[in-house]
Amino acid sequence: MIKIVIILFDFTHLKLMADQTVSMETLLKNSPPMIIPTPGEIIEGSIIDLSKNRILVDIEGVNIGVISGREARDSTETSKTLQIGDKVHVCVLESENEEGFVVLSLRKASQERAWKKFMEAYEKGETISVKPNEANKGGLLLEVDGIKGFIPVSQLAPMHYPRVNGADANLILEKLRKLISLNLSVKIINIDKDKASDLALNTTMIALQIRQSVFGAEAGNFTEKGNDYQIVIRYLPEYRNRLENISSIEVTNLRGEQIPVSAFAQISIGSGPLQINHISQQRVVKIMANLMGISLGHASEQVQEIVDNTD
Repeated sequence: MIKIVIILFDFTHLKLMADQTVSMETLLKNSPPMIIPTPGEIIEGSIIDLSKNRILVDIEGVNIGVISGREARDSTETSKTLQIGDKVHVCVLESENEEGFVVLSLRKASQERAWKKFMEAYEKGETISVKPNEANKGGLLLEVDGIKGFIPVSQLAPMHYPRVNGADANLILEKLRKLISLNLSVKIINIDKDKASDLALNTTMIALQIRQSVFGAEAGNFTEKGNDYQIVIRYLPEYRNRLENISSIEVTNLRGEQIPVSAFAQISIGSGPLQINHISQQRVVKIMANLMGISLGHASEQVQEIVDNTD
């Protein structure tokens, strides 16, 4: 069955007579303003069509937006309660697709609301209620509309702390799994590189383990029919070939806890030096320049003076 959606526009405000000639300037002056949604913008629209595969949204009577696939699913399952005519807040992903629709997302809009909620709670020091959806030997993991959180074992309240004899890792994990889907009251901690030590981590450990996870760690060698083969262990391609997947890589700290990168770092694309040289554990930078009108000895003295006066 083919469903046809007809959008009716009211042009009676133009007050045109059949025998009148209207200039383009007049048409533009009396027509509704043209709205071009900007990617990343949160806008409001009205539901005009609901189907299994997509949702159509009227935007100010000028544009039609479409929500489909994973973008129709958010943490509060908004799409399950929507009805024709309902108002809904959505995030613009694309101004126009090949069908002429504005591409929209319920998930992203919900994520924006979640970020605001988390930031407000952090700034005011307030507690919020969360539901862990996963556990590992290092603690509890949660995700709200793509925003990932981590509660280390060491940060759990006494009533939830997994006390076991002999610190058996499997028994700890078993107890932690019992906390999955429970409502927990938590405070948000802003953890950056300077605070990574709170999780018993240091930058060297983090860099080494992430590199091994992505590029591989040598586990040994074996020989077959006279040929030597190197054994390298690393994450499967689907867990390391996208930027957002890096945040899910787990790093083992000094206490043996496994902590996802998202708990202490923000992942972004940047640039850095191809190589860092050291002398006596101090970083060394080589600077090369052509000298003009000054002797090498005098130039060296001036450079040393600049270095001595640099914090």
